[in-house]
Amino acid sequence: MAPSNDPADFSKFRSVEPINTDPNLAPASTWDKLKQNFGMFVEVSKNRPLSETLCLKEALIFGIPGSFFCSMAAFLFSTNRRRVFQAAILSLPVLTMGRFTQCRMSKHHERKATILVSKMVQAKMLTDGTAKQAEFEKLFKKSQVELVDFEHQLDEIIAKQQTGGK
Repeated sequence: MAPSNDPADFSKFRSVEPINTDPNLAPASTWDKLKQNFGMFVEVSKNRPLSETLCLKEALIFGIPGSFFCSMAAFLFSTNRRRVFQAAILSLPVLTMGRFTQCRMSKHHERKATILVSKMVQAKMLTDGTAKQAEFEKLFKKSQVELVDFEHQLDEIIAKQQTGGK
């Protein structure tokens, strides 16, 4: 049975907009730059379930208990009910949006690193055995120190996640 090209079949897949890597397509005005910087919040407004929105469920799981603990801390420092309520109401959006922003930025950096690695592999494949191979090797040796440091940092993160340590 051949796969169909029905759009309903593809509705289950989450679409991700490509990263703008072309300098000719850079935002022209300050307003365009501002819209591009806050483009990660556009996905929240697409009227999807929370479980399908990248990082939002995690941010709420972090923000709601965090708000509870902030209100409990406010109660311990001051038994004023108004202060406790204010601490709970103010800490919920601050903690939630902070975690959401941090998570989305880390996903953005992971995505950029993936694109960079794929471009490096493509350049390596295209330059092997050609006159440009020496130029690629020279360029790669420049960035090799940064890549080694980056690899060590990734290894530490993976080890911490696997052992559950801090």
